[in-house]
Amino acid sequence: MLEWIKTQLIGVLEWIVTGAIDCSYWMCLIVSIIALMLYVAGIKKSGKWVSGSIVIYIVMQILGMAIASVKK
Repeated sequence: MLEWIKTQLIGVLEWIVTGAIDCSYWMCLIVSIIALMLYVAGIKKSGKWVSGSIVIYIVMQILGMAIASVKK
């Protein structure tokens, strides 16, 4: 019983993580575009979100490659 719960929990977490990684391009792109528009409009603090979004995208893709290599 405990092994089944562990297997199901790992499966659900893997599904969530891979789904987030697969959608990360569009999420980070939209955040970057909105932050860039706000930066141009004069809200200087939003400039950090552009570079932060790019860094988060790169980290998520590296994580996705690591998960894919472990699954093989």
